[in-house]
Amino acid sequence: MKKIILMLAISIIIVSQLFAIRTPAVIKTLSAHNDVNILNKYDIDIDNVTSTEITVYVDDNELAELLAMGFDIYRIPYRAKEYADSLWQATKDSDNPMDDYHNYDELTAFLQNIESQYPDICKLITVGQSVQGRELWFMKISDNVDIEEDEPEFKYIANMHGDEPVGRELLIYLITLITDNYGIDPRFTKMVDSLELWIMPSMNPDGFEMHTRYNANGVDLNRNFPDPITNPVNTPAGREPETQAIMYYAFGHSSVLSANFHTGALVVNYPYDCMYQLTPDNDLFIDISLAYSIHNGPMYYGSFPQGITNGAQWYIIHGGMQDWNYYWMGDNEVTVEQCNDKWPSASWLPGLWDDNRESMLSYIETIYRGIRGIVTDTQGIPLDATIVVDGIDHEVYTDPDVGDYHRMLLPGTYSITVSAEGYVPQSINNIVVVDSQATRVDVQLVSGSSVDIHNNKVGSIPVLEQNYPNPFNPITNIRYYLPKKAKVEIGIYNILGQKINTLVDCIMESGYHNVIWTGKDENNNDVSSGIYLYKINTDNFTETKRMVLIK
Repeated sequence: MKKIILMLAISIIIVSQLFAIRTPAVIKTLSAHNDVNILNKYDIDIDNVTSTEITVYVDDNELAELLAMGFDIYRIPYRAKEYADSLWQATKDSDNPMDDYHNYDELTAFLQNIESQYPDICKLITVGQSVQGRELWFMKISDNVDIEEDEPEFKYIANMHGDEPVGRELLIYLITLITDNYGIDPRFTKMVDSLELWIMPSMNPDGFEMHTRYNANGVDLNRNFPDPITNPVNTPAGREPETQAIMYYAFGHSSVLSANFHTGALVVNYPYDCMYQLTPDNDLFIDISLAYSIHNGPMYYGSFPQGITNGAQWYIIHGGMQDWNYYWMGDNEVTVEQCNDKWPSASWLPGLWDDNRESMLSYIETIYRGIRGIVTDTQGIPLDATIVVDGIDHEVYTDPDVGDYHRMLLPGTYSITVSAEGYVPQSINNIVVVDSQATRVDVQLVSGSSVDIHNNKVGSIPVLEQNYPNPFNPITNIRYYLPKKAKVEIGIYNILGQKINTLVDCIMESGYHNVIWTGKDENNNDVSSGIYLYKINTDNFTETKRMVLIK
């Protein structure tokens, strides 16, 4: 134990020599947004903003500079570090150092034990090491944990700031809850069977051990990612090892939904943080943020309306992880502040778990909504493809290992375009999205030199392909090709030739398109089993094909 204490003391001395120590201070303000903009120009680390105060972390030189600029700024006690330091001193010689907060060794042992207890659904993976050589652990939880499957990937990360440890402990609770109830409770069984869950309790283990906000190089990891405004180059080069590890992990995966956990406020904060511009998915972000906050009474009825806020409307930061995930990686991420106290007493943890448990689960379950499918070439080979929803200027991507994509959307009717390098883009129209589950739309892309089923070179005449699947129940895809922009009508007819629905009636661009029929007539009533006809009319071209609906 003495050796551990000595090593900790040496590491703190070394760290203090590498960078100036920043501690909290408060700026009194009459114009918070204007002052935030000034502070950002000087790279001041902003931690919280209210209408009258701005909390920052500054070293002595920065404090002096801000005083010289006329800011009304003063030091405040570093309560989180003071509590953690005193807790360490009181418990370091006990069997439970840090009380119910898990230090790095205890966290590692816990994760290793979970993996050994549940080897069929749990796999402990390190994605890199911290500055001081601690492993950056992800626990992957899935039913076929060693296999890449057609499943959406979900990610929780906590403890980016070393002095904000609540999320670290709540993720330990979450891992225990899921693994203990798999195969017993249908909710958790579905979660494990249908998703890839990636859970990282601590992104900044060095900061936790030193009881400080920063990593061992004195860098705020939530200001260290590429930024659309100040650092628009999506590269890990020159960044902290913890940041690099997360970026390289994300480049090799396709997270659909994620969140990172903090303390110091009580709110769900959604992108953008870096600019006064709403994301193209703003309505979706509001919805999934409410899915978290509404189950947390102190949060929902706290100081933020309904417990949520747009990041920039709260205060601007640059280099945040949530903006990077959404802007570059197609991953819908929010930042959840779980407790007003940075490092609350360990005795608070059970109550904080009660406040956040259902929120954490319900947030995960929002991932099921939208459009999903697999994108392949005509030989069934998975493609690295891009999916764009008409009217929403934001790209999401397939996981090229399987070719699966998962585009989260609110209920409604959408059109998407799927593209991949070397292939003809394909548009799919009139996709109905419901609240309970994702609508499946698999897509096959044709290369520019391929020959279609009519032995016509792509680009010569219109083509109406056979629907798939066929027979079907209750959804089928109808794909067609237009050599040029044209007025198109596609109708559904019964076997007597009576028209029962119109799927397309508009001007369409050239290229491949896909439309879905859900087995309903024009009044949205389900039709009976049987043989149906579908017909295309466009520019002196007409073709009819048969399909079979089986119920």
